[in-house]
Amino acid sequence: MVIRGDPQDFVIACTESKSYQVKEVESSNTCILLSSPTGDSESPAMEALFSTNTYLELTEMVDPPLQTLQRLRDRLRALHPLDCYLGDGEDACSEGVEGLSMESLLDDIQLSVRELEQELSKYPTVRMDNSIHLLSEESRSRLLDEIVELCDDPARPLITIHRLQPEALKSCLPSSSSIRAETVIEQWFLAKLCAQNEDGSYAINESAFCRERLSHLLHPSRAIRDHTPLLQLEKTLDPLLPTGITFHPEHLRGLALLEENSVIGQVVRPLRVEDLPMEVGQRLERLFTLRQAWIREDMEVYVADFGHTPARVEELLLRNCRVVRGKDNERLFCKKVL
Repeated sequence: MVIRGDPQDFVIACTESKSYQVKEVESSNTCILLSSPTGDSESPAMEALFSTNTYLELTEMVDPPLQTLQRLRDRLRALHPLDCYLGDGEDACSEGVEGLSMESLLDDIQLSVRELEQELSKYPTVRMDNSIHLLSEESRSRLLDEIVELCDDPARPLITIHRLQPEALKSCLPSSSSIRAETVIEQWFLAKLCAQNEDGSYAINESAFCRERLSHLLHPSRAIRDHTPLLQLEKTLDPLLPTGITFHPEHLRGLALLEENSVIGQVVRPLRVEDLPMEVGQRLERLFTLRQAWIREDMEVYVADFGHTPARVEELLLRNCRVVRGKDNERLFCKKVL
């Protein structure tokens, strides 16, 4: 068991798989540590070495502390993104880009090894040379452009959306000789955007693939702006998807809001979870500037990282929002006025 964090942090004890909050508790009983007995066995002499009326109570943590998640996100965002795009037969991987070692993260991220790995899996990261690297958005987008072209090529029977052979994919990509490029394919594309078939091949996960492409399109610096018609977004997205992969509006959850416009129908308002503040009050303030009232289904995806279970999300919403009833007696969450 290891105590992790900075001196000013709450005390968190970690095993390989779990984390525990440590609290000092006072007791009416006194614990005395005695030395080994000496002298006559019938009346041995023992010295009191230490006494205390407090003990440490360990409580398993269900959700990672928000401070810990914020610190991890800040550490990753401070990295220079790894640019490992594939194009024109050139190994375009960045040289000399520093990453983070698992050991350095564990020094100040108050999570167990397993919990830290679970949180890292939510980011576009890869491990190379014993370091963790964050892939750049441009790098990921260019890789997917290449894969879409290969999947739609009828001359590539071993590269289809339902049956993709890793070795065939690597051999067909322009920079297949790059060790870094192969790492990105294995640890990011195949691991996070695909599902493995029983025969060892891979099938593209439609939802994960669409959401990755949408996340790139809906980045604040891109051309998709507030109140873009949904049909226009679909037209922009369509050439970025291989044949057979279909966009569905539910793929926008946590990436954008869908709103009704009486003139042009459904419109899109980009709103990615990753672009929102990590502090609860600041995030809610941002959400309520966009909508005065939220239904639970629309709001929960934007606060789910504050409570990893539905019960904890419900508790957070009830504690920080005002609840009113809308039409059909539906619950609406509004800004709480103090």
